[in-house]
Amino acid sequence: MTKEPTMTDNPILPMAEPKKAVSKPSAVALAIAAAVAISVPITSGWEGTRLDPYWDKLAKVETVCLGETRVAMRHYTLAQCNAMLADAQAHTYGPEVLKCAPEIMNNRYIFAASIDAAYNAGSGAFCRSPMRAAFNARQWRKGCDAFIGWRATAQGVPVRGLARRRSGTPKSEHELCMKGLPNG
Repeated sequence: MTKEPTMTDNPILPMAEPKKAVSKPSAVALAIAAAVAISVPITSGWEGTRLDPYWDKLAKVETVCLGETRVAMRHYTLAQCNAMLADAQAHTYGPEVLKCAPEIMNNRYIFAASIDAAYNAGSGAFCRSPMRAAFNARQWRKGCDAFIGWRATAQGVPVRGLARRRSGTPKSEHELCMKGLPNG
């Protein structure tokens, strides 16, 4: 005598969880990471680190860490300041620069110089800059040369340190940008 199969004889098992694919970083994320790896040490060299808030007399703004103005003004550790800079460049300034100057995505030196400029002067200022216009026209040398003298003032007052940061001095944005040119 053959028994009819019932639900209890052949239970329906839940489907196995699908295997999660390991997501690969996007080309944009890789470009940002490569540029930030270059820009963070450049920026930290120009900005200097202050663990406690101070009043920047030239810019007329309260500042802490490595020129940060968008955070709580309190004491930070050196590790917190360094992490804050890397995070700001990777998640705010890098994407904002790339949004207005997409042509620089595949040139980590030009991108890094642009991130440093945006961190210092603001993303909006960079996006209105002659560098951005030249880069989007694929005029690389003209864009690099446009760093020289650009926004080298604070509240209209010329600042020697900003002029050096933008010009052809060692570790300047101009010099960094020029590394991105053929034979640069």
